[in-house]
Amino acid sequence: MRLAKAPFPHPNSTCAVTNREDGEMVDFQKIIDSVQPKPLILKREIVEEAGRLVGMVPAGEVEELRRSFAAVSGRLGEIEENLHTYAEFEDRLGRNKELTPA
Repeated sequence: MRLAKAPFPHPNSTCAVTNREDGEMVDFQKIIDSVQPKPLILKREIVEEAGRLVGMVPAGEVEELRRSFAAVSGRLGEIEENLHTYAEFEDRLGRNKELTPA
């Protein structure tokens, strides 16, 4: 299989579902044996829709989630550093109170 942009050099290179020949296509690199041999090609949108039916998530959505996760993880790292700094400050402040005569 391969992901390719239309048009394909082979005659009858249209999506087996929509019969369209534009946009990104998944080429299964198989020929459907019929009266007129035709390559098995599906538009990307059709494959993504079929994938959703069986619980898959399109690559674009996964990449968007990865970017969001990275941003949140980075912010969480900053918050953890701040909490650690505050804890050190409170610890030092507590020790100073113990050392200071009343």
